[in-house]
Amino acid sequence: MILVGRLPSPFVRRTAVLLDLLGQPFELRPLSAFDDKAALRAINPLGRVPALIEGERTLVDSVAIAMMLCDRYDPNGHFLPRGGSAMADAMQLLFLANGTLEKFVAGYYERTRRPAEKVHEPWVEHCWGQASGGLAALELSAQALAESEEAPTYNHIAIATMTSFFRRLEPTFYIVDRYPRLERIRQRCEAIDVFARYPAT
Repeated sequence: MILVGRLPSPFVRRTAVLLDLLGQPFELRPLSAFDDKAALRAINPLGRVPALIEGERTLVDSVAIAMMLCDRYDPNGHFLPRGGSAMADAMQLLFLANGTLEKFVAGYYERTRRPAEKVHEPWVEHCWGQASGGLAALELSAQALAESEEAPTYNHIAIATMTSFFRRLEPTFYIVDRYPRLERIRQRCEAIDVFARYPAT
């Protein structure tokens, strides 16, 4: 399998960590959504990462990739529950994390990818307000994840890679004292060897 994307992307990093924890060898093809547009769009018409190439098949979107990998290699449902209310709860947390991350990125790109005179700060505030709401909801919902002593699930991985990304890019957005459960998840995961094998920088 070939994982397309660069590890600074938390969506790519979470996929690399999951592949490793599932014991699946892969090659990393570090294409950037900004610097390698043409090459990336030849793989994924949306020009987004990650993409996972397996023979003649290419799968896009980190959640779709995770669901395929867990369906195939996680028969006991450790990383993602396989059905019922446990799956519904896990997917709710996962999509809260995804929405939080996407809204943060929308605000961050507004501020960093546009000329300064064209940045619309009310839009940044709107996006980051949505992302902050997502973080608060995750903090309230993550008690069981934060207290778990078992091997990390996919939601642990998603939350840890997301919050590490926030700390690296904009520590004033993710203030650790506000999110003790999320920070406990982040610190615990980042201390595991597999996370060190796929550093974001």
